[in-house]
Parts: sequence; C-alpha cells; structure tokens
Amino acid sequence: MSEPLSPDQEQHSDSGFYRLAFEKSPLPMAVSFLDDRLLVDVNPALAHWYGRSRSELIGLNVAEENVYVSLEERARLFEELIATGSLTDRPLELNIPGRGLRYCLFSVQLFNLNDKPAAITVVHDVTELRHQQLLTEQNQAQLQTLTDFEELLHQETDPEKFLNLAVAFLLERMEVDRAWLMTPCDLGAELLEVKYEATRPEYPGVSATGEPLRVSDEYRQLIARHLSTAEPISYGPQQDVPLLQPVITNSSIQSQLIICLKPAIGAPWLLGLHQCSYPRQWSAAEKELVKRVASRLTDRLHTSLLLDDLQQSEERYRELFEAATESISIVNAETGQFIDFNPATETLFGYSKAELEKLTLADVSAANQGNGDTADVIRSITQQTLAGEATNFEWRYVGADGSEIIAEVTLQALRGNEQRLRATVIDITERRKLEAQLMQAQKMESVGQLAGGIAHDFNNLLQGILGFSDLLLENPDSTDTQRHQLRHIHNAATRAATLTHQLLAFSRRQVLNKKPVDINKLIESSGEMVKRLFGSHIRFDFIPGRDLGTVYSDPVQLEQIMLNLFLNARDAMPTGGVLTVETENVLITDEFCATHPWARPGRYVLTSISDNGKGIESSILDHIFEPFFTTKEAGGSGLGLAMVYGIVKQHDGMIQAYSEPGLGTTFKVYLPLYERPATAVGPKIAEPIEGGRETILVAEDN
Repeated sequence: MSEPLSPDQEQHSDSGFYRLAFEKSPLPMAVSFLDDRLLVDVNPALAHWYGRSRSELIGLNVAEENVYVSLEERARLFEELIATGSLTDRPLELNIPGRGLRYCLFSVQLFNLNDKPAAITVVHDVTELRHQQLLTEQNQAQLQTLTDFEELLHQETDPEKFLNLAVAFLLERMEVDRAWLMTPCDLGAELLEVKYEATRPEYPGVSATGEPLRVSDEYRQLIARHLSTAEPISYGPQQDVPLLQPVITNSSIQSQLIICLKPAIGAPWLLGLHQCSYPRQWSAAEKELVKRVASRLTDRLHTSLLLDDLQQSEERYRELFEAATESISIVNAETGQFIDFNPATETLFGYSKAELEKLTLADVSAANQGNGDTADVIRSITQQTLAGEATNFEWRYVGADGSEIIAEVTLQALRGNEQRLRATVIDITERRKLEAQLMQAQKMESVGQLAGGIAHDFNNLLQGILGFSDLLLENPDSTDTQRHQLRHIHNAATRAATLTHQLLAFSRRQVLNKKPVDINKLIESSGEMVKRLFGSHIRFDFIPGRDLGTVYSDPVQLEQIMLNLFLNARDAMPTGGVLTVETENVLITDEFCATHPWARPGRYVLTSISDNGKGIESSILDHIFEPFFTTKEAGGSGLGLAMVYGIVKQHDGMIQAYSEPGLGTTFKVYLPLYERPATAVGPKIAEPIEGGRETILVAEDN
C-alpha cells in the first residue's frame, strides 16, 4: 500500500509551500499512481467531501468503488489524460455513498513522483449549480410554451379552428400520443362527445369512430373527481389514481393526465392527454404547465363562447355583453366614435359612460405606438377590417389617469352594417411587465456570469501583483524612492482588488461564513455608526418587527448590504430627510409569485429601507443593480448596488426597488426565514495564535 507524502519529501525546495496549498485547498484534491491507480494522498477537503477518513482513502482504488455512473466516460477521459497529460474541467457524474448523485468537474495533471508516473486530481462539485441551471431552463421552457400557446389561441377567432390548433399544439409540445377535449362534463350527461382530438397515427382516438362515448358509472366517478378540483389528475402506475382496466384494454392507454375546464358560460369541459407508448410518470412541473395551459384555454374558450352568443341573439347579446370581462365596444368605422360599449370598457379606460360616448378611438390611443407608428395608423387598420376579415393587432391606449395600457385588439366588421366595427380589447399591460421583468432577470444572470468570470481571473492576477509588491517592500535593498513607487503600485492593486471583490459579490462567488442572525439586533448595533455617517440633517427611524424570525446569513455581508443601502439613501437626501428602516416576517404565496416573476414562495424576513429623497426615474430604476451603472457625477463606481444584489442572491434572497421621482425610494430585502434560534452578533475576542517565521501567500481561487 502506498504511504502519504513523507516529511523527507517535503524537504525539497518549495515542497512545504505546495504541501500547505494541498492541505488548505477548499477543493477536493488527490494524488495517485497511474500503474495501480491507488490513492497516494488526499487533502482534508476530499476526505470531507467523500465522507471517509484520510487513512481509509489512502491506498484505495476508487475505480473499484463503483462510484462512476458511466464507466465508458471514465475510460474515455483516462485515455485522453494519457494522450495529453492533463484534463481541465471535464464533467463526470459520480454516485457517492451517502451523498447520492453528484455532478463534478475534474482537472488532472500528470507528473513524476518517486520516478513513477502519477496524477494530481482536483474535483469541483457543481451539483447545486447544475440543478439551478436545469430549473432555470425548465422555467424558461414553460414560459416559452405558455407564450407560444397564447399566441396560437389568438391566431384564430373561430373556436373550431383555435380548439383544433390547441389539441394539436399539446400533442406535439407535451410529446403525448393523444390530446383531446370532451364536453359536456356533467354528472347528468348520458353521452360524452370528443369534439376535438389530435392523435399519433399508430394510436387513433375516439373521434375516428364518429360516435360519442356512453357514460358508464366509472366515467361518472371520473367526472365527479374532476368537477371537485381545479388541479390536473394523473392516472397510471404510481400516479394519483390507477387506470381502469377497460381504459387500458379499449384505448391502449398506459398513463393519462386530465383536467377540467370551467368556462363561465356553458358546461365544463375535460382536457386530456394520453400516453400509450409507455407508462409515463407525470412530474409536478408538467402538471403545473398543463394547469396553466388549461387556464389560458379556459379564458380563450370563455371569450369565444361569449362572442358566439353575441351573434345569436340581441337579448342574449346584451346580457353577455355587459358581463364580459374583456372590453367590447362598437365604434363608427369612419370617425372612430364609441357607439356602444360594456362596463369592462369603462373600467379599462377609466372614463364614465357619458365621457366615453364623446370620445373616439384616436382620443384614447397613445400618440406613439412604440414601433414607430402613430395613432393615425388606426384609420388604415379600420379600413382594412371593413374590406376583409377580422384584424388582430397590439395597440397602446392612454387611460383617463394618463397611464399607458397595452392591449391585444380584435376588430371585426359587423354584419349588415358597413360602417360599424366591434372591438374586443384584452389588457396585456401586466403580461408585458412580467415579460420585461423576466428579461431583466435573465440579463442580470448573464451579466453576473460574465462579471464573475472576469473578476475571478483578474483577482488572480492582482494577487500576484500584491504578493510581489509586498516582497519588494520588505526587501532591505530597496531604496526609499523605490519603496514610494512600490506603495503606489500596492495601493492601486489594492483598490483594484476591492473592485474585483465587489464584482465577485455581484456574481455570487464569495465565500460566506453563515450563522443564524437576528436582523433587529444587527440594525440596532449599527445605529450609532449610521448616525455618524448621516449627520444631524438626516433622521434615522428604525421600526423593528415583533417576534421577528432569524435568517441564516453571513453577518459581515449582511452589514455590507445595510451600509450600502443606508449610504445610497443618504446620497438621495443631500439637504436632509428621513431614513426609515422596518423589519417584519412575510409569507410569499404562489399567487403572489404568479404576478411577480422575481419572487419565490416561502417564509422570509423582510427589511424595508425607505428615504424621502428625490426618487429615481423608471428608465433608471431598471438598471440600478447592473455593475458599473451609476448616476453620480463623480466618485461612484457603480458597484455598490450590484454588490448588494449579488450578496442577497447568494443568500437565496430577493431584492426589489420601488421609486417615483420626488416621492423617495424604498428597497425591500427578502431573506429566507431560519427556524433555529439566532446567536448574538457581536465582536469576537481573538484567541492568541502561535506565530512562526514563515511567509504565507493566500490566493483566492473560488
């Protein structure tokens, strides 16, 4: 069995330094011979990561531990190592006993040890990062599916067409063997009609027979089950409900997912997805996606049924016209004058009935449509509608209060009246805001990755500059002039290192020393310092939350967050004002997250920092967390709020800013609630450390 590196081996030049680097490295490292592949030595980080002691690992052949998920991939990497002499960040999946599946990046360098070929291996476990990337990709894919589905639903106004498009879309996008819509879904029905169905050629559906389904007792139980819930239910092995044997036999179904659609008009519908080729296990994410798709289909179905009834009878038309949730109006095609409209139109624009009757489409349209068009283009659109079929387009309106309304508009010429149009207006302002927030979050993530990579490499270069300048400053042969110049170099490198650390904070690459923290105590302990920073012209009001929960955070970084936000507030009130800090426990629900894409559900400690300063314009507010973005004329690096953003994200928290010019600014910092009691945050008395005469170079490489 091979032994650890001996003290004699460490007597060679620089061996002590390299030994120290090996032992203190935060990344798992190991040394092994190539011939027998036995571990010669491992550092503490690898022993901790692998879950076994150092003595147990030395002499072990890891290849015999059955930890490699793919032996073929391991063999391929070994061949590449022999051929090239090194590997850098090569991905490999391991199944570590007690830790499960880990996704790792391996870097290996060959060298000679005691005249034998050996390898030093560095393991970078990126499992959590990969999981987060997969989750982000999944969320983006779901959002894209919903966006595509919504666009598809509004391509056609005819329900026959858009419902057929809907099931065809679900067949392909959900990768199922059948997708169908069935109605009526009520307990008293004797027959069920599969009105819309899309299938794979090898798995024809019920619609191929042209006959409705007779409702059995089992189907009534299924209908009752779905009428009682808005959630999708999965059927099949290890699913919510087992499949009925007749279903398996007659329809070749191995698993299915069904949800009930309940439009405000007419009987409920059933939307179903069949998997016939294999017993699919429906994930929670797939169920959530189908639920959201069903919600949009229900809304579109509701609108379609509403418009269909409007055409059938004037009496029915008026009843539904008044009850519609979308804005529906009748306008004069020549003048754009509002002739008739429902209450939703009054609500949308914020005008009373009497006021709207005096206005035209041009009066409520934004002068600038955002795409280079002006409001005058509405005249050509109305003429185009009169000459042909329904026209669908996006339009910007202005409400009575001056607010901009972004809407999807469908214009249709009324039959029998050549000068009247029906306008159906759906407010999508909030949707556009959510899309903008998502794009901003994706941009911040990309900028963070870029900034972190640059800062990481630049920081390594600066460590060399600082280290060598320190050595030269200590050189007794250096003249006073040289030392003076070296101090300038050292100070400049120190300032540059500070900037790189701020960039690393923004990119969430700092090493954190987390512990339970009471935010109230932390803010109170900072009170005197804040007052000295602000002076007498700014009042500091602290409103601590009662029974405030604790957070699991790095108190030093948490103080850095508060200090940056306090200083930001001070700069916003040059002539004086009030800084208010308030803490409270909050619960973020799924409903809140549905309209705030930056949020994640859970329990949080919320810290609100508000000033009554000059406020921030909306065009600037969207960029305040970006690195190097600053509005200060001089002295601002543009990294303060970027660093705050990165620290909060590294703590799995959230931060949002709210502001209006002249009305001040509020920053809201959400940090996850920690269930255990907090430890006091205060100065620690340093214990004496036995010193030596060695010189230690510490290089950050995370």
